[in-house]
Amino acid sequence: EDPSVLAQNVDRPSSDDHILGNKDAKIAVIEYTDYECPFCQQFHPTMQKIVQDYPNDVRWVYRHFPLEQLHQQAPTESEAVECANEQGKFWEYHDRIFQEQDKIAGKTGDVITIQLKTWPRNLALILLNLIIVWIRRNIRQTWTPTQMMEEPQEFQELQPSL
Repeated sequence: EDPSVLAQNVDRPSSDDHILGNKDAKIAVIEYTDYECPFCQQFHPTMQKIVQDYPNDVRWVYRHFPLEQLHQQAPTESEAVECANEQGKFWEYHDRIFQEQDKIAGKTGDVITIQLKTWPRNLALILLNLIIVWIRRNIRQTWTPTQMMEEPQEFQELQPSL
């Protein structure tokens, strides 16, 4: 099918998108991706290189497309990246997920433990904050890290399965 016809079905980049590169560039690569997809992982460095080599000419527009039926943790990873975005760390966390994909893809329940043990301190702290944000959103509590440490029994009773 004619690419120009296909492009008509794709929403144009907007302020709601995650964009890297020149936001006004004439060339927009719109990527729909899943954080556990091995093909997406292989494509990721290619897009990084394109944006690096052509910073004024290309904008990389990222959109979540988790395939839960194939990758159980992909929706959780997408939500975590959005939490990182709220802290101004979208691309940093996004890049790290693809770098660490071999360690976390296909794992259930232990993704956060793997990330906390293997990621640099600054990203591990972001992850801890993401956990707190997730808990506040889903349990509607106002827990702090100190309370979690001082009152572990109460926290464990509220803890949802990830």
